[in-house]
Amino acid sequence: MTDADPERIRVIHEAPDPRYVASGPVFRSNESRKPYILTVGSIEKRKNVKILIEAVAAMSPAERPDVKIVGAPGSAYEDCVKLIDRNRLTDCVEFLGRVSTEMIASLYRGASAMVYPSLYEGFGLPVVEAMACGVPVITSTSSCLPEVAGDAAILVGPEDVDGMRDAIQRVIG
Repeated sequence: MTDADPERIRVIHEAPDPRYVASGPVFRSNESRKPYILTVGSIEKRKNVKILIEAVAAMSPAERPDVKIVGAPGSAYEDCVKLIDRNRLTDCVEFLGRVSTEMIASLYRGASAMVYPSLYEGFGLPVVEAMACGVPVITSTSSCLPEVAGDAAILVGPEDVDGMRDAIQRVIG
């Protein structure tokens, strides 16, 4: 493919920002003592946030964790808002928008789980970030995510609402 000297070629692996570590400030909400799950990424169709919302809607109100969604509103934002309203989840689902790296790290550390149900990714860095913060990860079986997560995450089919619900319930106990 190239005339480059193979001795001069190095593979540089993707890694999280050094601020993503298990020790450090932990996000605490004054409003709720309930466990929360976190998802990180823009609110686009390919990020598949709707399955997370549907999975939480499939739980009884007493079982539902809070859900914190970090990321810029994108092509699926309005559909997600409608789904939240239709399922009366406005009391437990919160869009935080874009936040600082320090805040994301704090949110990871305070989360009961990080859910990353993406349909396709180039890498899926939030999976590695959450793991670096010591947070259980639930991610989809699609794209590169099983390879990125290895055996350190719970894998769920990207359209499997019941499987997602069960995985969340298992993690938050």
